[in-house]
Amino acid sequence: MVMLLYVLYRVCPDELREAISSLLYAASRCGEFPELQEIRAVMTTRFGKEFAASAVELRNNCGVNRKVYYDLENFQDVKICLLLGSIIQ
Repeated sequence: MVMLLYVLYRVCPDELREAISSLLYAASRCGEFPELQEIRAVMTTRFGKEFAASAVELRNNCGVNRKVYYDLENFQDVKICLLLGSIIQ
């Protein structure tokens, strides 16, 4: 019965919310990985655009794991530094 409600209303189960939200957030920050983009498309279709937007935009109670958030923010900084370094050379 509970699983039927998840299917009908496209509600992400609480026990999967952090994992799926973190994957959606990571996919939005790492465009060079086509597998993540495929996962993002499937999860957006499954749980709705509003759920995906909540994770990508880091809205309140979005469920994105803090470690994933901080690691990806640092990853973006590293990519920018590498890009600037290659331009300067």
